[in-house]
Amino acid sequence: MSKITVDTSILPAHIFSLHDQKFYDVVIQVTGSQGVVDVLKAQGINNISAFLLTPDIFEILTWDTDEFIDLQKRCAIELRNNTFMIRPGLKANVEFLRELFTKKHEEYAKELKQKQQQQQHRCSLPPASEVNPSINMNTDATSNNSNTSSTSTTTLSATTMTGRTIDELKQITINTIEKWSVDNAELFGNHNFILIEGVHFVLNIQNINDAFIQCNCKD
Repeated sequence: MSKITVDTSILPAHIFSLHDQKFYDVVIQVTGSQGVVDVLKAQGINNISAFLLTPDIFEILTWDTDEFIDLQKRCAIELRNNTFMIRPGLKANVEFLRELFTKKHEEYAKELKQKQQQQQHRCSLPPASEVNPSINMNTDATSNNSNTSSTSTTTLSATTMTGRTIDELKQITINTIEKWSVDNAELFGNHNFILIEGVHFVLNIQNINDAFIQCNCKD
């Protein structure tokens, strides 16, 4: 059997967020068969994930039931021994569709992994001692004036280590989270969805080594 070329560019970029009729439109575009769509509808398969998790969409045509007689006549050939064989062209189209969806899923998983790695790299901030080990955190002094001077020097050095103020670090983190939500909009099933600080989460940065994100999730 010759190997065919599978070009996923014929699929919509947001294929993983398509459901119901929009998903079926893609199936018809690839297979050219309303019968395949009806087989999917009969099983409640209305998105790419459900399709990939169903090993054989034509299995229902072998069931001993009158419910799928019409589908059997449209998608299969009745043999003399009263059994049915799926039409070869229809079966080939579905096999190609599965290869197409599988490759698209692999590409998407690889792209998502790369984005997550890039995101982790951007958000990782090294401890202050690693950035500048020479900083002196001992602020013992013999007078109030000395204490004030030492504290001021330490704070200035900590700011210099990263080159950013706390407010700047917070804004950079917020922008990064928002960009991640835009880049991964398919995960939320909504291409207009953006994670917004103060609405979906709260970011609190105490200092360059102490920060936390609280989810504002509601039931």
